[in-house]
Amino acid sequence: MKKILFAVAALSMSSAAFSNELTPICQDYYAAIDSFVKKLESNEATKGEAEEIMAIYHDAKQHYASLPKAEQDRICAREAEELREYQKMQQSK
Repeated sequence: MKKILFAVAALSMSSAAFSNELTPICQDYYAAIDSFVKKLESNEATKGEAEEIMAIYHDAKQHYASLPKAEQDRICAREAEELREYQKMQQSK
């Protein structure tokens, strides 16, 4: 999870041309994040993780929207895969 948070934070430091809207791949990724955060919030033991994600959520989402579409797709696809892997790891515990 920390890897995902670090990646989102690192993206806020890059600069690129603006597209000002999320691609469908990033929209799907953020829908998955929304669902994931709701699950975290519903469990007292994981509420802190949800708060960490939400602390940077809106800024990161806005930043992603400012990236070129190809860059958005590349990053969101990678982040979505990392989220899926993290969720699988959590389910196996």
